[in-house]
Amino acid sequence: MSIMREKTFCFSGHRNIPDHDLLKIQRRTEDMIHMLLTRGYRYAAVGGALGYDLMALRLLLRLKEEYPHLRIIGVFPFPGYDSKWTLAQREEYAALIPQLDKLVYTVPADKASNSAFLERNKKMVDGSSALICYYDERQSRSGTGQCVRYAQRNHLEIYNVASDTFLR
Repeated sequence: MSIMREKTFCFSGHRNIPDHDLLKIQRRTEDMIHMLLTRGYRYAAVGGALGYDLMALRLLLRLKEEYPHLRIIGVFPFPGYDSKWTLAQREEYAALIPQLDKLVYTVPADKASNSAFLERNKKMVDGSSALICYYDERQSRSGTGQCVRYAQRNHLEIYNVASDTFLR
């Protein structure tokens, strides 16, 4: 395993987080980020989806003040993947993008397809040794479910903040 992969963690999670769970999920996610950063992790890969990814990105940007060594990598499926979002959603992300330390796209815009989202998840997992996820096992057919199973097959440490469990 490469040194960078050993020091990289990534995120995957559902787009919809129930309002009554939001604060609990934020707290658990922040606790997991603190734990990994104090264990020597330096890089965080975020997939750029609405919902959990956006929540994780906001937390990471806030924590950069406390952990100046933290580097945030946006791993997005393709340029323009946000074209169906609302104007407010696109504007919020546009304001966050310049704060990333690095931005990579899985495929170029002319190769955009639904499979690019799965490739994005694969790229994040392949470059990481830990996954923090918001995964409801009742939604096992989701992109998050596929990402978690891929991470399990690739022996990542997996922390599920939906149930506060370690999956591997």
